[in-house]
Amino acid sequence: KYVDILKNNVKVRKDLEHGTKKEVTGKELDKMIKDSKDFMKRVEKLFDQIQEMFNKKNVLHLYDEIMTIIRDVLKLEGINKVQDEELIKIFEDELISTAKVPAKFLRDLNEIIEAKRKYDQGKITKTEIDKARKGSVGLIKFLIEYIQRKRGQELERAKIMVKHGSKFGEVT
Repeated sequence: KYVDILKNNVKVRKDLEHGTKKEVTGKELDKMIKDSKDFMKRVEKLFDQIQEMFNKKNVLHLYDEIMTIIRDVLKLEGINKVQDEELIKIFEDELISTAKVPAKFLRDLNEIIEAKRKYDQGKITKTEIDKARKGSVGLIKFLIEYIQRKRGQELERAKIMVKHGSKFGEVT
């Protein structure tokens, strides 16, 4: 229906533009206007549906990314196997309570988990999605920097200074 509306309106415009049609009756014009309004309503509805699908997909991606990064951080701390249900508790015990990670990131993490829970229930709003996305930016950045610092420290420990004659060198 909507494709036919678009085709018809484009055809009439082209016919008028190329001179194959000289006049449009009031009845034709009224029908074209009505059809155009229907078409625009459908386009707006379609846009909203696509936006909603994108936002929901974004929440899942965000949740998976955060959980993967937290697992990587915990592996650096010597904790290799953790169930999903225990992940947040261990993150809090090992990193937040020892002040390796600021407490504000626990609140951000809880917002992301809450957004995922509401997504699973089908009750998430755009505001909640935006709030989770905003909180995740700082959390991801901090955790990635934490991983890089920790790995940098390991590399620093693995360096050996070597002296050969009057020259110095490093072996990693």
